[in-house]
Amino acid sequence: MSVQQQYEAWLHGFTKYLDKTANKVALFTYLKQKVRGDEADLAPVIFLPVMESLLVDSVISLAKLYEQRSDRNLNEFLKFVETNLGNLVWTRGSITQQQIDAQRQSIASKQTAVKNILAQRNKYFAHHDEEFFVDADKLEEVYPLSIDDVEELVRTAQGINNAHNLALSGSIPVTLHEFYVVALDNMFNKLRERPNERNVG
Repeated sequence: MSVQQQYEAWLHGFTKYLDKTANKVALFTYLKQKVRGDEADLAPVIFLPVMESLLVDSVISLAKLYEQRSDRNLNEFLKFVETNLGNLVWTRGSITQQQIDAQRQSIASKQTAVKNILAQRNKYFAHHDEEFFVDADKLEEVYPLSIDDVEELVRTAQGINNAHNLALSGSIPVTLHEFYVVALDNMFNKLRERPNERNVG
Protein backbone atom coordinates (compact mmCIF):
# COMPACT_ATOMS: atom_id res chain seq x y z
CA MET A 1 0.00 0.00 0.00
CA SER A 2 1.41 3.39 -1.00
CA VAL A 3 1.79 6.31 1.37
CA GLN A 4 -1.15 8.01 -0.36
CA GLN A 5 -3.33 4.92 0.03
CA GLN A 6 -2.37 4.59 3.69
CA TYR A 7 -3.30 8.24 4.29
CA GLU A 8 -6.66 7.93 2.56
CA ALA A 9 -7.46 4.66 4.34
CA TRP A 10 -6.51 6.16 7.69
CA LEU A 11 -8.65 9.22 7.05
CA HIS A 12 -11.59 7.07 5.94
CA GLY A 13 -11.30 5.02 9.12
CA PHE A 14 -11.18 8.11 11.31
CA THR A 15 -14.20 9.58 9.55
CA LYS A 16 -16.34 6.48 10.19
CA TYR A 17 -15.10 6.16 13.76
CA LEU A 18 -15.80 9.82 14.56
CA ASP A 19 -19.29 9.64 13.10
CA LYS A 20 -20.17 6.72 15.37
CA THR A 21 -18.55 8.38 18.40
CA ALA A 22 -20.29 11.72 17.82
CA ASN A 23 -23.67 9.98 17.55
CA LYS A 24 -23.15 8.10 20.83
CA VAL A 25 -21.99 11.24 22.63
CA ALA A 26 -25.02 13.15 21.31
CA LEU A 27 -27.39 10.45 22.59
CA PHE A 28 -25.71 10.36 25.99
CA THR A 29 -25.71 14.15 26.26
CA TYR A 30 -29.40 14.31 25.40
CA LEU A 31 -30.33 11.75 28.05
CA LYS A 32 -27.96 13.11 30.68
CA GLN A 33 -29.16 16.70 30.37
CA LYS A 34 -32.79 15.62 30.58
CA VAL A 35 -34.34 18.28 28.38
CA ARG A 36 -37.76 17.86 30.01
CA GLY A 37 -36.54 16.14 33.16
CA ASP A 38 -38.64 13.02 32.71
CA GLU A 39 -36.83 11.18 29.91
CA ALA A 40 -35.22 8.44 31.99
CA ASP A 41 -38.39 8.05 34.06
CA LEU A 42 -40.52 7.22 31.02
CA ALA A 43 -38.83 3.84 30.67
CA PRO A 44 -36.16 3.46 33.37
CA VAL A 45 -35.62 -0.23 32.74
CA ILE A 46 -34.35 0.68 29.28
CA PHE A 47 -32.84 4.13 29.51
CA LEU A 48 -30.79 3.92 32.69
CA PRO A 49 -28.71 0.95 31.44
CA VAL A 50 -28.52 2.59 28.00
CA MET A 51 -27.09 5.77 29.55
CA GLU A 52 -24.47 3.76 31.42
CA SER A 53 -23.53 1.91 28.24
CA LEU A 54 -23.30 5.12 26.24
CA LEU A 55 -21.07 6.67 28.92
CA VAL A 56 -18.69 3.70 28.94
CA ASP A 57 -18.58 3.58 25.14
CA SER A 58 -18.03 7.35 24.79
CA VAL A 59 -15.18 7.40 27.29
CA ILE A 60 -13.41 4.41 25.74
CA SER A 61 -13.95 5.64 22.17
CA LEU A 62 -12.55 9.11 22.87
CA ALA A 63 -9.65 7.70 24.88
CA LYS A 64 -8.62 5.67 21.82
CA LEU A 65 -8.45 8.83 19.72
CA TYR A 66 -6.24 10.76 22.14
CA GLU A 67 -4.06 8.14 23.80
CA GLN A 68 -0.35 7.97 22.97
CA ARG A 69 0.25 4.23 23.21
CA SER A 70 -1.59 2.91 20.14
CA ASP A 71 -0.60 3.34 16.50
CA ARG A 72 -4.05 4.55 15.41
CA ASN A 73 -4.69 7.81 17.21
CA LEU A 74 -4.75 11.49 16.28
CA ASN A 75 -1.16 12.12 17.35
CA GLU A 76 0.17 9.23 15.24
CA PHE A 77 -1.97 10.37 12.32
CA LEU A 78 -0.46 13.86 12.43
CA LYS A 79 3.02 12.39 12.76
CA PHE A 80 2.39 10.24 9.67
CA VAL A 81 1.16 13.23 7.66
CA GLU A 82 4.07 15.40 8.80
CA THR A 83 6.60 12.72 7.82
CA ASN A 84 5.05 12.33 4.37
CA LEU A 85 4.12 15.91 3.48
CA GLY A 86 6.26 15.73 0.37
CA ASN A 87 4.65 12.50 -0.82
CA LEU A 88 0.95 13.20 -0.26
CA VAL A 89 -1.35 14.71 -2.86
CA TRP A 90 -4.48 16.73 -2.09
CA THR A 91 -7.02 17.76 -4.71
CA ARG A 92 -8.25 20.93 -2.98
CA GLY A 93 -5.35 22.88 -1.56
CA SER A 94 -2.95 21.05 0.72
CA ILE A 95 -2.15 20.37 4.35
CA THR A 96 0.82 22.45 5.48
CA GLN A 97 3.25 22.19 8.37
CA GLN A 98 1.57 25.23 9.89
CA GLN A 99 -1.79 23.44 9.84
CA ILE A 100 -0.30 20.36 11.47
CA ASP A 101 1.26 22.53 14.18
CA ALA A 102 -2.11 24.22 14.75
CA GLN A 103 -3.86 20.84 14.92
CA ARG A 104 -1.33 19.61 17.48
CA GLN A 105 -1.91 22.78 19.47
CA SER A 106 -5.68 22.20 19.42
CA ILE A 107 -5.04 18.77 20.98
CA ALA A 108 -2.58 20.23 23.51
CA SER A 109 -5.15 22.82 24.59
CA LYS A 110 -7.43 19.96 25.71
CA GLN A 111 -4.78 18.15 27.77
CA THR A 112 -6.66 18.39 31.08
CA ALA A 113 -9.72 16.74 29.55
CA VAL A 114 -7.53 14.20 27.73
CA LYS A 115 -5.70 13.31 30.96
CA ASN A 116 -8.99 12.84 32.81
CA ILE A 117 -10.70 10.78 30.13
CA LEU A 118 -7.66 8.50 29.89
CA ALA A 119 -7.60 8.15 33.66
CA GLN A 120 -11.31 7.32 33.80
CA ARG A 121 -10.82 4.73 31.06
CA ASN A 122 -7.75 3.16 32.66
CA LYS A 123 -8.89 3.22 36.27
CA TYR A 124 -12.53 2.24 35.94
CA PHE A 125 -14.18 1.76 32.56
CA ALA A 126 -11.59 -0.57 30.98
CA HIS A 127 -9.80 -1.83 34.10
CA HIS A 128 -10.56 -2.11 37.80
CA ASP A 129 -8.46 0.17 39.96
CA GLU A 130 -8.88 -0.90 43.59
CA GLU A 131 -9.71 2.60 44.84
CA PHE A 132 -12.45 3.34 42.31
CA PHE A 133 -13.79 -0.21 42.17
CA VAL A 134 -14.80 0.21 45.83
CA ASP A 135 -16.02 3.81 45.46
CA ALA A 136 -16.89 4.66 41.85
CA ASP A 137 -18.30 8.07 42.84
CA LYS A 138 -14.77 9.26 43.60
CA LEU A 139 -13.81 8.89 39.95
CA GLU A 140 -15.60 12.07 38.95
CA GLU A 141 -14.13 13.93 41.92
CA VAL A 142 -10.52 12.96 41.21
CA TYR A 143 -10.75 13.03 37.40
CA PRO A 144 -13.62 15.42 36.60
CA LEU A 145 -15.03 15.29 33.08
CA SER A 146 -18.01 17.40 32.09
CA ILE A 147 -20.31 16.98 29.13
CA ASP A 148 -18.75 20.15 27.70
CA ASP A 149 -15.31 18.52 27.97
CA VAL A 150 -16.51 15.44 26.10
CA GLU A 151 -18.17 17.50 23.38
CA GLU A 152 -15.02 19.62 22.99
CA LEU A 153 -12.91 16.50 22.51
CA VAL A 154 -15.31 15.35 19.81
CA ARG A 155 -15.25 18.76 18.10
CA THR A 156 -11.45 18.93 18.21
CA ALA A 157 -11.12 15.54 16.55
CA GLN A 158 -13.78 16.47 14.00
CA GLY A 159 -11.99 19.73 13.21
CA ILE A 160 -8.76 17.89 12.40
CA ASN A 161 -10.58 15.22 10.42
CA ASN A 162 -12.63 17.79 8.50
CA ALA A 163 -9.55 19.80 7.50
CA HIS A 164 -7.93 16.74 5.95
CA ASN A 165 -11.11 15.61 4.21
CA LEU A 166 -11.61 19.11 2.81
CA ALA A 167 -8.07 19.23 1.45
CA LEU A 168 -8.32 15.72 0.02
CA SER A 169 -11.78 15.76 -1.56
CA GLY A 170 -13.16 19.28 -1.21
CA SER A 171 -15.94 18.19 1.13
CA ILE A 172 -16.59 17.78 4.84
CA PRO A 173 -18.25 14.61 6.19
CA VAL A 174 -21.91 14.95 7.12
CA THR A 175 -22.67 13.99 10.71
CA LEU A 176 -26.01 12.53 11.74
CA HIS A 177 -26.07 13.29 15.47
CA GLU A 178 -28.58 16.14 15.09
CA PHE A 179 -30.98 13.73 13.36
CA TYR A 180 -30.53 11.33 16.28
CA VAL A 181 -31.58 14.09 18.68
CA VAL A 182 -34.68 14.88 16.61
CA ALA A 183 -35.55 11.17 16.56
CA LEU A 184 -35.19 11.05 20.36
CA ASP A 185 -37.50 14.03 20.74
CA ASN A 186 -40.12 12.29 18.62
CA MET A 187 -39.75 9.03 20.54
CA PHE A 188 -40.11 10.66 23.97
CA ASN A 189 -43.09 12.70 22.83
CA LYS A 190 -44.82 9.48 21.76
CA LEU A 191 -44.00 7.88 25.12
CA ARG A 192 -45.51 10.89 26.91
CA GLU A 193 -48.68 10.65 24.84
CA ARG A 194 -49.42 7.05 25.81
CA PRO A 195 -50.46 7.69 29.43
CA ASN A 196 -52.66 10.54 28.21
CA GLU A 197 -54.27 8.24 25.65
CA ARG A 198 -55.05 5.66 28.38
CA ASN A 199 -56.52 8.37 30.61
CA VAL A 200 -58.74 9.62 27.81
CA GLY A 201 -59.94 6.07 27.08
